[in-house]
Amino acid sequence: MAHEPAPQTLPPVTTLPSHRRFEKWVLAAVGPLPDSIAFRAGGPESTVAIIESPAATRRYLRALLLAGANSGLIDEAAPVEQPGSLQPIAGKLFGAYQVDGGHLQLAGCQLEDHLVCRCAWNESDVSYFASDGKRLSGAVIDAIKLDELSPRAGADELNVNEGVSAIEAALEHAESTSAAVRHVTLIQCRHAAGKIRFTIGSLSWDLPFSGWANAFTPPPFHCPHTGVDSFHIAATDDGRIAAAEEIAVCRRTGRRLLKKELAQCAVTGAYVLPEYAVQCPVTSEVVEQGVLVECTHCRQLVSPHAIQEGQCRACRTLAALENDDPRRQRMIAEHPGLAGWRNWRLAETADAYILEAQGLWQRLLAVLDRQTLHCRHMAIAQRWPGKWRDLSVEQAREILEKRSN
Repeated sequence: MAHEPAPQTLPPVTTLPSHRRFEKWVLAAVGPLPDSIAFRAGGPESTVAIIESPAATRRYLRALLLAGANSGLIDEAAPVEQPGSLQPIAGKLFGAYQVDGGHLQLAGCQLEDHLVCRCAWNESDVSYFASDGKRLSGAVIDAIKLDELSPRAGADELNVNEGVSAIEAALEHAESTSAAVRHVTLIQCRHAAGKIRFTIGSLSWDLPFSGWANAFTPPPFHCPHTGVDSFHIAATDDGRIAAAEEIAVCRRTGRRLLKKELAQCAVTGAYVLPEYAVQCPVTSEVVEQGVLVECTHCRQLVSPHAIQEGQCRACRTLAALENDDPRRQRMIAEHPGLAGWRNWRLAETADAYILEAQGLWQRLLAVLDRQTLHCRHMAIAQRWPGKWRDLSVEQAREILEKRSN
């Protein structure tokens, strides 16, 4: 710690509770300070005096730090290895990100010294506290190499407020554990903070960063539109900077939009605008319109994933329908001609009923809209295996409307 002459006598006016532990701890080890450093009478039990000006208060606290240093209660150190300039930090930042169609730049960066308090409770028990009062984890201690220290001799003046705050945090912890702080090392660690700016055309986005210089890791870009963290940044064609992994190009129009705003074809994997995609009525998959194929049996357009040997999965899984099934009764009420057909087998898709039934000499295939029961397709085949023959609209109407087969 930089040694300096004792400050002039300072008139105390009140007490400073936030530094009471620190003063008591120092005075208990070193005894009363010289008369030239004024504080309330009472020795080690006194409360720290608040001086009328902040500068005077800092001088008083520095006098306590100096007294602790001279008695061997407090010393200073720094990590053996830590960046001496911003260059290593900038190198990590510029190497971490990819910006499609744009560039990145530092929009402000500072390398500052922050104090960490190393408290020795005994020969083997050591704890570390940051100046904000938080106890450092083992991972952070290892990352910023706090076990590899070198003494600081003739160093620049410490930040008094940070040093006292870090010691106060340790002393507060000591009170809760009934352990005595035997020795403190104030470690001057470099800390980097700033912003990096991503620019794509006329768009820009600032990403703040902060971290210990020894263990600095560039933070990911947190996409404001998708919540995804990424180191790959791009822009949509409507002017939004986002995680590149969450942007896709519509195969039909070439537009660059967020994936969540497009439809991805379950067959090809391509992205298209929602108006160019449909839902397969059999598999419920979202499929690009031009990819659908026709079932040779029911004539519905379905996903290729639903087709096997020319027929969709619904046509391959027709199940017997009981006479009292409400669906059967509803269809007969709408189309009386169906009442004369027997041995009904039915399958449902998202929007249609696929019905097969038998007459005396023929088999019937009818595809009816589930909502309206409108006939979409009808075919006839011989009772025994035979090829299905598509019927015209008029022929289908005649079968559906007549009262008997």
